[in-house]
Amino acid sequence: MASGARDIIQIVPAAGWAAIHEHEGEVINQPLACFALLERKDGSCEVVGMESVDAAIRPSEDQPSYLGYAYVGDEAVSDRSDFVLEAQRRQAKRGLETEFEL
Repeated sequence: MASGARDIIQIVPAAGWAAIHEHEGEVINQPLACFALLERKDGSCEVVGMESVDAAIRPSEDQPSYLGYAYVGDEAVSDRSDFVLEAQRRQAKRGLETEFEL
C-alpha cells in the first residue's frame, strides 16, 4: 500500500495481532496497537494494522520492512518461511493466488 493522505474513520483493538517485518534477515513481530478503517481522499476505504513507529502510531504497511499480519496470540513468528507458508496456506484456502515467495 502506498502511503498518502488518509483519514482515520474508526479503530478497533488488535489484541494478539502483530505486523511481521524483516530487518537484516531477521523476522520481527511488532505488536499492533489497533486496526484502523482509513478513508483515502478518493473516498475508497481500507483496513490496516497500526503500530508504534518513531513515537507515533502509523500503518504497518507503510514500513518498507513489512511482510504481513499474523495472529500470534502469546506466540511469536520467528522464521520468515513459517510466516510465508502460513500466508500461502490461508490464501490457498480462500482460493487466492499467493504473492509471497520463500
